[in-house]
Formats: sequence, structure tokens, C-alpha cells
Amino acid sequence: MKKLILAALSLIVAQLSFSQCIPDGSITTPGIIMSSNTLNCIDQGVPYSDTIQFMNFDSIFFNNNWIELQRLRIDSVNNLPCGIDWELSNANGIFDNSEQGCILISGTTDDVIGQYTLQIWASIDLGSGFFGPLQASNFDLLTFYVRVKPSAGVCPPIDTLAVSEISDCEVHYGLPIQIVSSEGTLLCSGNVGMSTVLSVNTQLGSGHYSYSWSPGTNLSCTDCANPAYTTDGTPNSSEDIMVTVTDSVSGLSNTDMITINTDICDGVEEYEYSHLNIYPNPSEGIFIVQPGFSSSNTFDLSVKNIQGQEVVVRSYTNKGSLLELDLMNVPTGIYFVYLTDGSRHYMNKVVKK
Repeated sequence: MKKLILAALSLIVAQLSFSQCIPDGSITTPGIIMSSNTLNCIDQGVPYSDTIQFMNFDSIFFNNNWIELQRLRIDSVNNLPCGIDWELSNANGIFDNSEQGCILISGTTDDVIGQYTLQIWASIDLGSGFFGPLQASNFDLLTFYVRVKPSAGVCPPIDTLAVSEISDCEVHYGLPIQIVSSEGTLLCSGNVGMSTVLSVNTQLGSGHYSYSWSPGTNLSCTDCANPAYTTDGTPNSSEDIMVTVTDSVSGLSNTDMITINTDICDGVEEYEYSHLNIYPNPSEGIFIVQPGFSSSNTFDLSVKNIQGQEVVVRSYTNKGSLLELDLMNVPTGIYFVYLTDGSRHYMNKVVKK
């Protein structure tokens, strides 16, 4: 029986254990899904362990055709109650066509009583490599629940129409990590050896990351989270620094770019730029700029591309309101927005989609 779902699931009660589960061979047909109610309730404060047994698909319906599935990789099982974790029978999460496997759900929780809809993410390989991850429930592929009850309470049946609890301890081990690098920085050409610290804010993932910066010629390190960039003083130049952050648990990664501009600073070579609040960012062309000046001023705004060429130059009178910046007529790419009233200087990087 063919199903466009992550796996054919059946549930059995396992012994209390926090090690990898072992497929028990009870599922012999791909595409059979057992009732969610067969997963035991979790008693608050009591060690818990239960196992989801499955056999991987043999084929999926894709582009109006049944296509043989080569491999499936379970990337993440999220929205588990705090203190409850998951583990797969295959440590790399990859299961071949029709391979048997299991997911161990175990731990101890004092989280909110109720039902939690699991967010199961997986990637599939149809012969040309993995694509995804896709959340099963978004495609009506698989909806599964765990329930938490008082230790002396009765386990309620699954209510598919009820609002599910959202875990405050959601783990994103297998999700694609999101990274936002530090804003582009302006260094002054007269100050040879002037430096700035680069940084990247990483979200989702497991919290265990490795970093790779390139090129590393002007960086203090290429495998750390916050390298220092030191300019050689070449005027009117820019350098794109790529950073790739890899989740050490899932192996998933993401890449972003920071552009360092070295300009002639016209006698104010040692001033620093403060962060300028601009949103939404990225945008298709319309950005809202929050000047941040506390009093009424006339200030100048300049927008430069990554080659240092000005694409917008305007003067404004600050009246304490937000400013709309229109970049609809410039090509897609990365730009730097500079705002100054002569004594204070602000900058931010924006991305035109």
C-alpha cells in the first residue's frame, strides 16, 4: 500500500531506556499507519519511554507519478514536551527504501498537561540527492501526537480538533539553521590596521555549531564565531566575506555574506557607525527606516551598493517619524544605508530581493 507520508508507523511500549531503539520487525508493509492513541500517555514527573516502529516507503506520488523512493532522512522531531527527547534507530537518520526503523521517545517532563502535535521534518531522495526538509503535517502526510497527564490521571483520547500545546523547550536539531551576519562595516582608508569584529547570529539547530569564513586573508581566524577583520587601508574598496555555519549535530548548514567597505572618510576617519534600524529586511524594495535621532535635525541619507557606488542620495528633516526608503528601481542585491546629521552616524545592511 503506497502512501505519500514519512513512514508507516506502529507503536509499541519499550523498556525504560535512553539509548537508540531497535526495530522489532512488527511492521512488514510500507504505508500502514497505526492509531496515534497507541502511543502511551506521559505521566508528569515519571520517567517515560515509548517507541514508534515503522517501515520506510517504497515509493511516493511526485509530479503526478509514482516514483521509487531511494532514501528518506528524518531531520527532526519537534514540539515534544520539555524534558522529552527523541532518537532514531539509525544515528544518521537515513532509511533506505522499505527499511525498518524506529523512533524512541523518552525522558521525564513536568510540562503543561495536554496533547502536543509532533512536528516531524524529513528530506527525501528520489535518486538525485536529498531535498527538503518538509514538515509532514503541512502536506497532510503524517500527524502524530504525544499526551501529558497527571501521574494519577486518566489518559484522554486524541482530539484532532483540539488546540495542541506548544512546547517552550522545542528542539530544532534537524531543521535548517538560520543565520544573520553582522551588518556591513565601513573602515577608513587612512587607518591602516583599523579593525572590526565580525559576528553571526545563529538560530534553530542544536546549538552546536562550527564556522568557516572565507577569504581569510584579513581575518584573525577562519574557524571561530567572531573573527576580527583588519583593513590594509586600500581606499574605495570592498571585500565580501562569506561565512558558513554548520550544525555539528545534523550536518545542515547555511551561508551568509558580510561586505567590508574601505572608503576615504574626508577628515572624520575615526568615527564609528551605530546600528540603524531598518525593516522589513530583506524586502522587495520598500524599507522603513527608523532614524533614531532624539531632536529635529536635517540629516543626509546615502545608499551604496557592494561596489561602493551611491545609488540613492537624499536629505531629510527629522520630525520623529519613520522614513520610507524606496529601492524598487535598483537591482536585487546587498546595499548599505548610511544616515548622518554631521555628528552621529548610522548604518545598516539591507537586502533587496
